[in-house]
Amino acid sequence: MRMEFRRLNPLRIAALTLMIGLVVGPSGAVTSKITRQASSKQFLEGKAEGVVISSRGTIQLGRAAKVLASEFDDVWSVSSIVASGGSIYIGTSPNGSIYKYRLGALTKIYPTEDQAVIDKDRPAVAKASDNGEVVEQDERFSNEHIFAMAVDVAGRLVVGISGDNCRLCRYETGAMETIFEPSDAKYIFAIETDSVGNLYIGTGPEGKIYVLDPSGKVAQLVYDSPDKNILSLVAGKDGFVYAGSDTRGLVYKINPRNKSATVLYDSEEPEISALLFAGGAPTDTGYLYAAATSAKVVQNEQKFAADQAVSGRPEPKEQEDRGSPSDSNGGLRLKIPNTKTDTDKKPAQRPTPVARGSKPGTASYIYKISKQGYVTELFSESAVFLCLAEQDGAILLGSGNSGQVFAIVPDAERSTILYEDERAAQI
Repeated sequence: MRMEFRRLNPLRIAALTLMIGLVVGPSGAVTSKITRQASSKQFLEGKAEGVVISSRGTIQLGRAAKVLASEFDDVWSVSSIVASGGSIYIGTSPNGSIYKYRLGALTKIYPTEDQAVIDKDRPAVAKASDNGEVVEQDERFSNEHIFAMAVDVAGRLVVGISGDNCRLCRYETGAMETIFEPSDAKYIFAIETDSVGNLYIGTGPEGKIYVLDPSGKVAQLVYDSPDKNILSLVAGKDGFVYAGSDTRGLVYKINPRNKSATVLYDSEEPEISALLFAGGAPTDTGYLYAAATSAKVVQNEQKFAADQAVSGRPEPKEQEDRGSPSDSNGGLRLKIPNTKTDTDKKPAQRPTPVARGSKPGTASYIYKISKQGYVTELFSESAVFLCLAEQDGAILLGSGNSGQVFAIVPDAERSTILYEDERAAQI
């Protein structure tokens, strides 16, 4: 359920008593000011400041947020973040730059001056875009992306650099060393370390999973899937590795010992963008949470909103007109992975399930999978789901569309919007 004022149940908030604030009296004593709302209309006219409203209509104090770093050089997006030893490492696009944030200071650690292959003084050249228009292509951009990072068993930063020359690198003593370069991959979307220090990587565009020993010197192919990309990986305490695919939306359970794989769950959505184990005891794996989504959620949401802006009832459209709108954007263009053109052939898929109260084709889902393989729908929203984390018993979800962070409490079946970015579109 989307946590917005307009969707709250009027019957539940008709007699809501809201604590507005604390007032300090002339004597310095703290007193309370209480405002009683007699109707849902009065409540809906208000504006939430410093509080969040959950899916059950409860009001609680919101979290404070502050900007830690913003001085990035030639960065279009932050694609990955990992913390280690009191430092925060930030992977970016489109130049494959990595920054280190520590003690309030932001430092670019890769590429260094002698590693940089981009000549910033090189003049721009004219090139044709996909729609035939002539645009200026800025040669400063190297079209490299840091989609995945991790920390190995020795606490060293491991980085997946995606682009024309895909490679897995390890950062140690101020230098970046290439430890593995798959010849059949352009993108590394996921990196995972298991309990004994083995490194697993998920690649694209051929959907393969490799494993490297803790030293990073020996690499083996664990599974070659028929999917386009492996978008997410997580290692369980049971010795298995779980992977999420792109194109068919499958959750794989992989046995790295005999290099076999079974399908744990077949989602109706085309992409499993994130996997997370949470809620288990120290010796138990817990539940597996999977984010099933589609990049078309944004397009369908915008299209639906445009249809509703027209007065009267929208006319039904033919089946062949329901595709995504053509891309006619000019300007600079990057070779971003996991994007499809009109000529791409897609496998037949079953109709997308729709949650109660949602519009057809506009919902993404969080699924909760038990160790016995039972699957339940935990949460759904009209947004693209991008990443998962756990904190204090809650599942944190980063989404697209409006740059929102959701907090989902599985036991209480309650969800809240913790944060919404005013400038960015994706978390």
